[in-house]
Amino acid sequence: MRVFVQPALLTVTFVYKPKPLTITIWFLDEVHREKLIVQLWSNLNDPRWTEKGFEELDDDKSLKVVGYNDKNSCRTFEVTVPTDNIDEGWYEFTIRYKMKESKEWQWISENQNGRIFVGNVTQDIKHGIERISSIFYQKIEDKRIDYVLQDDVDCWYVSSDARFNNGQPTCVDFGSLQNVVQFFAIRRSTVWWTIPVTGTGKLDIQDMDTFYILAQQSTGCYVVMIPMISDGCASSFRTDKDGNLQLVTINDSGNDSIAKFVIGYGKDPYIVSRSCIELIKVTLGTGGKSRENTNQQFYYDYLGYCTWNAFHKNVHEQDVINALQSLDEIGVHVGYVILDDGWQQFNGSDQLESFEPNPKKFPDGLKGLIRKMKERFQYVRHFGVWHTLWGYWNGIDPFSKISSIYEVEQVKKGDQLIYLITPKDIQRFYHDFHDYLKKEGVSMLKVDSQGSFDLICNGETRHRQWWKEYQAALKKSCKDNFENRVIYCMAHSPKIMQWVLSGPGTENSENTNKPLFRNTDDYFPDVEDSHVWHIYSNAMNNVLTSMMYSLPDWDMFQSSHRFNEFHAAARAISGSPMYITDPPHKHDVEILTKCIINVPTSEPLTLTKPSPTPLTSSKIKLSTKLPQIILRSESPALPSLSNLFQDSTKVDKLLKIYNKNKRIGVIGLWNCRQYALVDQICFDDIHDLEFLRINENDSSNRHYKWATYFFQNKETCVIDLLGLDKRIPVMVQPENFEIVTVSPIDVATGQKSNGDEFDIMIACFGLVDKYNGSRAVHSTEFLVDNVPQATNLKNQRGKLLYEVRLIGYGECGFHLDVRNGFVSKIRACLGVKVLNDERVMYDREKKFLTIRMEREDMEKDGRRNKTTKLDDDTLMVNLILELIVQ
Repeated sequence: MRVFVQPALLTVTFVYKPKPLTITIWFLDEVHREKLIVQLWSNLNDPRWTEKGFEELDDDKSLKVVGYNDKNSCRTFEVTVPTDNIDEGWYEFTIRYKMKESKEWQWISENQNGRIFVGNVTQDIKHGIERISSIFYQKIEDKRIDYVLQDDVDCWYVSSDARFNNGQPTCVDFGSLQNVVQFFAIRRSTVWWTIPVTGTGKLDIQDMDTFYILAQQSTGCYVVMIPMISDGCASSFRTDKDGNLQLVTINDSGNDSIAKFVIGYGKDPYIVSRSCIELIKVTLGTGGKSRENTNQQFYYDYLGYCTWNAFHKNVHEQDVINALQSLDEIGVHVGYVILDDGWQQFNGSDQLESFEPNPKKFPDGLKGLIRKMKERFQYVRHFGVWHTLWGYWNGIDPFSKISSIYEVEQVKKGDQLIYLITPKDIQRFYHDFHDYLKKEGVSMLKVDSQGSFDLICNGETRHRQWWKEYQAALKKSCKDNFENRVIYCMAHSPKIMQWVLSGPGTENSENTNKPLFRNTDDYFPDVEDSHVWHIYSNAMNNVLTSMMYSLPDWDMFQSSHRFNEFHAAARAISGSPMYITDPPHKHDVEILTKCIINVPTSEPLTLTKPSPTPLTSSKIKLSTKLPQIILRSESPALPSLSNLFQDSTKVDKLLKIYNKNKRIGVIGLWNCRQYALVDQICFDDIHDLEFLRINENDSSNRHYKWATYFFQNKETCVIDLLGLDKRIPVMVQPENFEIVTVSPIDVATGQKSNGDEFDIMIACFGLVDKYNGSRAVHSTEFLVDNVPQATNLKNQRGKLLYEVRLIGYGECGFHLDVRNGFVSKIRACLGVKVLNDERVMYDREKKFLTIRMEREDMEKDGRRNKTTKLDDDTLMVNLILELIVQ
């Protein structure tokens, strides 16, 4: 018998008075139906700890645990504890149970209680500078504070003297924060990377350079604090052993200066965070609203390929061709290639010797490789190369041709003496280097080791300050030569993060792509315990990096690997690009086809050198005659509010990541533990989703409101209007995932042949054979007028027409139900072509409809004349359903 409880033991649950606390327990694999006695033991009502009995839910009240198929072997118990008369503060609970006839009680866990905080939520927040007194116990001098009301959020600048101390850090103590229930922070783990930290009660970030703090107070309000980089000062937060907040500043300016940090206060942690970031951007002089041309960022929407984990430094020209050829043979087309570390000429001290590639590895140079690649694989649009901020890991070979053209200077990096281009020549160096690469055919970059200036010894203030000239030169060159197609990597220095945050400024920003910003440490395929941490830290780091002028990049992964789906599904809903690092002939085509779709085109691709594998191969799931893109959400994914303060790698709680695709919500569930977990999802897990707002005057609210689809389990569930607080239990296997699509239900009324009215309720989940299939949905509507004549469809008694406009092809899934009738026939038209009946599958019991578009359907519909373009340059897939009701 397996026992699961939510809220889980060892976790913290914040309960807002007077909302009651509900605790649920599931007994799985429990086939005996004898009486089970289950008790809650807690100090919620009495300091001496008392028991309260659970009630077993009958089949009418109990929801099936999605992911656990044997409902007859699942028993659900629930207890509700009113909080009206409970004082604000901390409480604990645990659970015990026994069979009725047994004398022995069994405790769910020894010495691992769940923790509850009961708080009085502040309903009315009065704006004003005096509110900062509710954040710090210690009064901050008024002359140190500047108040700003930013986007209806209280924000403050706090200033502190930062004397010049020859590169050594100075520390200012601000005392402890008031009424902290739990906190989340992003702190530095190395010079190059940050990781998430969570905790309860007082802040505990001793010996950690922390760049972001989010604290929840007992009022339920949130405090956000972010240190700034200004006036030659780089600051971070730490605490002492008593939890007192310290601003630690390194002043490299050469003079006494001012250090600053920003505080925000409000009810919504994400809105407060964004307000703080916008205030920093205003301070940096880049607060204007830039108008990025998202149409120029097309290459993010293609699958990419990177050479690193496939070949490491031992990469050769033929390796790149072989990798692309093996993908081509299974019908997978990549849109860009990144040639990672190993292509350059460098000496034994890891110093750059030349702009040109290693002639032994690349005998025809980069230009020759790119020419061969594009002749053979015409769908590859961009070729990128890797280099470090300094050229190579330890800068420039002082005896190379480069050092005779550009001024270099000896710099002390730890115990090493290295040589770097001086600021006087760094812009010219980047211009010449990148101009050479561009002429060779390179059109994007990955620039690594960007936080390395912080490795230069404290006291070497002149050299440590070179980062500004390097970043300015890099930014200008990437914009001029590569239209900002660049990955900022190993860049989790506060200086670089705020530099990237500042964006391109307002000048000509409408023509500027957003760069990519690597979000976490590397993907390590051979490190067993790194994979769950990689997903968890990416999701949590997104809280900060999603607000920068960049797209968070979750790094590459391998499609043929034990954790392949774990990574692929996460990247699919992350909003980040997706690129793989498979060795040749080591691909999982099933995984890749769940990431990629074919899209219609007015210019069909023709391969000059066709693949030796016939296109009828059973391995080929995608059309090779139509373009292929990934289904990438337009915004970065974020952790659900219930996960912000919990480390999902350490507690029995699923990591919940949410995103939005227009009016459809997506909740990703990742089990970061080594055993199965049962957790619950609800609409609170999708933050600020507009379609969840109920309009009582909307007639469509008469019946259902939302439908959910579970990708792994292929289950559907409907939540009615009164079910906003309803929680759906889900089981996820160890080190596995589930993706839940939450779609609004469209309702239309029709009239049967006998004159009776019926209501059709339908919700489109998008392409249910793809991880992020709802991203394919452009729009849905019932058709009344403007029905395409060529389909020979028309509205009449007993029929309704429903149109879905998609950006690509696959298996489209729907929730479909009828009030006062039943669906007797369904016809599906793809464009003007009626699909065969075997393409249309309707499970009346599950109320689940799928329309399967196969390769031949795609190719006949997708190759069009330019005159059929819709939405300017976008071609849409039009799927029309004729629903006949009796």
